[in-house]
Amino acid sequence: MVLFSLVGQIVETVIYRSGFFLVQQTCSLTHWFGSFIYTQYNPRLTEVELLCIEMKELKREIKQLKYENKYENKYENKYENKYENKYENKK
Repeated sequence: MVLFSLVGQIVETVIYRSGFFLVQQTCSLTHWFGSFIYTQYNPRLTEVELLCIEMKELKREIKQLKYENKYENKYENKYENKYENKYENKK
């Protein structure tokens, strides 16, 4: 009787429990591997990374506007001063 219960416990442990453990670990490993591959080909950006990208774009836009404004004012002032002086001299 003891022999049957011992054999029964071994069979239950080896076949039944190890089978479920193997299936569970295989599913877990497959899920992990799939997630790893997905994030390699389709990376997610965190909120901090998105804010850094937006900040770089805004800095670039500010530089561009300063550059454009600098040259616009330079040419406008140059021509305005010429015309203002001509008209003031005639009056």
